[in-house]
Amino acid sequence: RDLHSFPTRRSSDLYSSLGVAALAAPAASADPTCSSAEFCVWGQHYYGPDSEAFTTEGNYDNWPNYIENKDSSLKNRGTTGKGVTVFRYHDQTTAIYCAPRGVAWPDLNPEDLGSSHYWTGC
Repeated sequence: RDLHSFPTRRSSDLYSSLGVAALAAPAASADPTCSSAEFCVWGQHYYGPDSEAFTTEGNYDNWPNYIENKDSSLKNRGTTGKGVTVFRYHDQTTAIYCAPRGVAWPDLNPEDLGSSHYWTGC
C-alpha cells in the first residue's frame, strides 16, 4: 500500500449514519504523549515531534486554539471500544471523519479542518 495516500477511502469505509469516512489504518502503538484511553491530535504529520499534542478522554465542543483547524495526525487510544467523530465546526457540527478505536493516522487527509469531536461508534 502506498503510504503517501494513506489513509485511503473505500465505499466499505463509509460511516453510513453520518455519511463520513471511517478510514482503515494501522493500530496505535504505545506513545508517551498519548496515554491509553485518550484521543490525541497533533498539528504536524507523523505525530508532530515539534508540536504539542491535544489529548483528551472526553468530548469537546470547541478545541483549543493551538490545535483547532490544525489537525494533521491523530491516534485513538480509547478503551471503551468507541470511535471518535471529528467535526468541522464548534458544537460538533458537520462531521468530517470517524477514527475507529485503535487507529493511528500519521498523515490526515483531509487535514487542518477539525474543531470539535465526540466519542461514538464508527
